[in-house]
Amino acid sequence: MAIISGVNSTPSNTAQRPTKKGTRSKLERVAEHLYRHKVNGTYYGIITVAGKLKVKAIRMSEDLAPTTDRVTANRVLRTWQDDLARVDGTAGDIRIEALLAKFEGIRAGKADQTRATEASMIKRFKADFGRNAEGQRVFGVDQMVSRVKPSDVSTRLAGIAKGGVRHSTYNRFRQFLRQLFLLAVNDGVISKSPFIEDANLHGGFHQ
Repeated sequence: MAIISGVNSTPSNTAQRPTKKGTRSKLERVAEHLYRHKVNGTYYGIITVAGKLKVKAIRMSEDLAPTTDRVTANRVLRTWQDDLARVDGTAGDIRIEALLAKFEGIRAGKADQTRATEASMIKRFKADFGRNAEGQRVFGVDQMVSRVKPSDVSTRLAGIAKGGVRHSTYNRFRQFLRQLFLLAVNDGVISKSPFIEDANLHGGFHQ
């Protein structure tokens, strides 16, 4: 469970106030953990977890702009607080590369063929994960696990499906991604997996 505390706006707790230059310098406290941008009216959540300040632009989904609606802000803030409560705040976030290393470590006892197959998928994952639909690199394995979005996973799976692989190969890669991010959830790194079960794709596969 994460250790969560509020962000006090009193002068005695200046170190935890949103005083950083830039966006945080323009935020005003409107409720516990909830801040409003003085210029554009968008909402932000600010919470201290295990001694670390977390600032989040409040939005309905990652592909939308921060909300200016107070009711929506309250609802999304509560969801964020619930998510943080399920994360081990003392464990700290880890990068994708470290998660892959941990995955390989716990799979070390598997059969040689299984480990060889997974090693091949990990190699391909490192080379291609974080590319957009046009194949351009957006981020690499140095990305924090908590910043991986469902759309990042879906984009990679779509790229594999379009690559003309066998259906069985695609399904093995889906299983690998499911297990990889489930490991992060079970270890308290993230509250929910960015892997979303999708319907089997039929186009682009070799029989």
